[in-house]
Amino acid sequence: MASKLFAGFGVLCLLLAVVVGVGVSRLQASQADLTDVSTNGMTSIEAVSELDQLVAGFTLPRS
Repeated sequence: MASKLFAGFGVLCLLLAVVVGVGVSRLQASQADLTDVSTNGMTSIEAVSELDQLVAGFTLPRS
Protein backbone atom coordinates (compact mmCIF):
# COMPACT_ATOMS: atom_id res chain seq x y z
CA MET A 1 0.00 0.00 0.00
CA ALA A 2 2.76 2.45 0.91
CA SER A 3 4.65 1.72 -2.31
CA LYS A 4 1.57 2.62 -4.39
CA LEU A 5 1.22 5.84 -2.44
CA PHE A 6 4.85 6.76 -3.04
CA ALA A 7 4.57 5.82 -6.72
CA GLY A 8 1.48 8.04 -7.09
CA PHE A 9 3.25 10.88 -5.33
CA GLY A 10 6.25 10.42 -7.65
CA VAL A 11 4.01 10.57 -10.71
CA LEU A 12 2.40 13.78 -9.42
CA CYS A 13 5.83 15.30 -8.80
CA LEU A 14 6.88 14.37 -12.33
CA LEU A 15 3.74 15.95 -13.79
CA LEU A 16 4.34 19.07 -11.72
CA ALA A 17 7.89 19.29 -13.09
CA VAL A 18 6.56 18.98 -16.65
CA VAL A 19 3.97 21.73 -16.06
CA VAL A 20 6.61 24.02 -14.56
CA GLY A 21 8.95 23.35 -17.49
CA VAL A 22 6.25 24.17 -20.03
CA GLY A 23 5.31 27.31 -18.10
CA VAL A 24 8.88 28.57 -17.98
CA SER A 25 9.30 27.86 -21.68
CA ARG A 26 6.13 29.81 -22.52
CA LEU A 27 7.22 32.72 -20.32
CA GLN A 28 10.57 32.88 -22.11
CA ALA A 29 8.78 32.95 -25.48
CA SER A 30 6.49 35.72 -24.23
CA GLN A 31 9.48 37.69 -23.01
CA ALA A 32 11.13 37.38 -26.41
CA ASP A 33 7.93 38.62 -28.11
CA LEU A 34 7.66 41.52 -25.67
CA THR A 35 11.27 42.51 -26.29
CA ASP A 36 10.66 42.41 -30.05
CA VAL A 37 7.57 44.60 -29.77
CA SER A 38 9.27 47.09 -27.47
CA THR A 39 12.29 47.50 -29.74
CA ASN A 40 10.73 47.26 -33.21
CA GLY A 41 7.23 48.44 -32.40
CA MET A 42 8.33 51.58 -30.62
CA THR A 43 10.30 52.68 -33.67
CA SER A 44 7.11 52.85 -35.75
CA ILE A 45 5.25 54.64 -32.96
CA GLU A 46 8.02 57.22 -32.75
CA ALA A 47 7.90 57.68 -36.53
CA VAL A 48 4.13 58.21 -36.45
CA SER A 49 4.54 60.71 -33.61
CA GLU A 50 7.14 62.66 -35.59
CA LEU A 51 4.89 62.64 -38.65
CA ASP A 52 1.98 63.85 -36.54
CA GLN A 53 4.08 66.74 -35.24
CA LEU A 54 5.13 67.66 -38.78
CA VAL A 55 1.54 67.59 -40.03
CA ALA A 56 0.42 69.69 -37.08
CA GLY A 57 2.92 72.36 -38.15
CA PHE A 58 1.28 72.82 -41.56
CA THR A 59 -1.70 75.09 -42.02
CA LEU A 60 -4.14 74.95 -44.88
CA PRO A 61 -4.41 78.09 -47.00
CA ARG A 62 -7.71 79.87 -46.55
CA SER A 63 -9.63 80.92 -49.61
